[in-house]
Order: sequence, then C-alpha cells, then structure tokens
Amino acid sequence: MKRMFWMVSLVAVLAAPVLAEDMNPPEWWGEPGTTWQGWEFNTPEPNPMPDWGNNPLGMSPANVSPIGPWMPQKDRQVGVWPLSGIIDVPINNYPEPNPEKWIWLQLTWQPQQGGTQPSPMVEEVQWGNAGITTLIESEQLRNNPLWWHSTYQIVLPFNPPHEVVRISGDINVSELVIDTRCVPEPGTLVLLATGLLGLLCYAWRRRSKA
Repeated sequence: MKRMFWMVSLVAVLAAPVLAEDMNPPEWWGEPGTTWQGWEFNTPEPNPMPDWGNNPLGMSPANVSPIGPWMPQKDRQVGVWPLSGIIDVPINNYPEPNPEKWIWLQLTWQPQQGGTQPSPMVEEVQWGNAGITTLIESEQLRNNPLWWHSTYQIVLPFNPPHEVVRISGDINVSELVIDTRCVPEPGTLVLLATGLLGLLCYAWRRRSKA
C-alpha cells in the first residue's frame, strides 16, 4: 500500500508541469507513438529550442520570422513575438507507415491592431498542404481577456517521419504547444488492447492470491 502511494505521488509530481503548461491536452496525450513540446518564448532567440516536452526522436528549434522585435512583456503576458510573419516548427516523428498523423496545436495569442489577418492561420507546409486543419476551440484567458487560447487539430492522410507546422497572421504570440500522434493500424490497436487486457488479468490474479 505504501509503495502504491509513493508511485501515485511520483506520477503527480511529474505530471504537474505538463498540466500547468498544457491547458487543453489531447485525449491521447502520452500514448505510444506520441510526442509533445512547448515554447514560452522567454528570450529574444529567433530559433528557440522547446522549453519543455518529450520527443524521443529529437527536439528541433522553432524558426520565428517576426515583423518587429521580441517583447519581454505585453499586456501582462511574458515573452511575446509580433508576427505578420511566421513561426515554422519542424517536428521529428516516428517513421512507421501508419495511416494518419494527428497534430494537436495550442496557441496563446492576441490580434494586432489594424492587421489585415487578425487571427491565426495554422497549417502543415512540408507536404504540400495535404493536412486538414480544424479549429477545436478558442477562448479568452480567464485571468487576462486581452489574450486568447486556441486549439487546432491537423490531420495528415499518411504518417511522415517529419513535418513542418506553420503559424502566421497579424497576431502577437506568447506560448505554443504542439502534440503529435502517429495513428496505428487497426491491427496494432487490437494487439495493444490484448496486451493491456493480459496485464490487467495478471494483476487481478496476483491480487487474488495475496
């Protein structure tokens, strides 16, 4: 019982930074074949590495091409890039020939005054715009309504070993989180489910004997 308590406590501690940064994580967060990484843009580095995340295939820096200089603070939000330019994010992924790639993107942003495109444009550009982008939700931050938090999903009809996600628009950007999932074949899903069922049965038998 004491061992179980410490295991649960350890999981909670490790998950705390994720929950703090990832406001709207996908349901499949942390599953096999997934990656995640995030940027807070707390320095004027135009090619920042992720501030946190997990990608066993290697992290890549974002490429920020803004219209103006980095701002250490704007409207109570720390670390801000003014676009009317682009942010390109190359992501390394699992190379298995799976049928789909899901990209889950969260953006903290605000419109620029007088901009012609005052909302974000999110797309995958490495593979000829083959991905379909859907806005999942967008809402003002509760503690700072001058800023928005928007969630997008991009679905590619194949699973490439890497992709480039682009954010553009007449917007100011403060934070970015990108999750990816290599969607497995149905047969692989059956094997995973069978393995999980076997583990549950084994655990139940051990508990019954104890």
